Amino acid sequence: MQIGIFTKTFPRFSLELVLDAVVAAGLRYVQLNMESVGLPSLPDEIPAGLAEHIRDETSARGLSIAAVQGTFNMSHPDPEHRRAGLRRLRVLADVCSTMRTSIIGICIGTRNRENMWRHHKDNDTAEAWRDMRKRGAT
Repeated sequence: MQIGIFTKTFPRFSLELVLDAVVAAGLRYVQLNMESVGLPSLPDEIPAGLAEHIRDETSARGLSIAAVQGTFNMSHPDPEHRRAGLRRLRVLADVCSTMRTSIIGICIGTRNRENMWRHHKDNDTAEAWRDMRKRGAT
């Protein structure tokens, strides 16, 4: 087993400073959150060359990206919210191989509109489960 850390654990002004903090902590694996490179966690787009920059900076420090963070509320009751999240997740997935990772961390979320980490009474309803199974609706 190898121990890694979530990059947001080290809030810094640049990716390089974040990665230096990871190395200083004696770790070699990270779960990358795109906020660590100045983007939203799930960006609408990833600028050309950024994935290569991330790969090169982690590699230069002997670090590996074990996973990238792709969490959004997949159970949100608003279908447009789910569609937007999946579109952004695809943007992130498109650069994973360039960053030399194949794992994206996700969470199915909740029907709670304000906080995806809080329970909602509708989580176990038939409608919620139907929404999770729909193809093209998310």
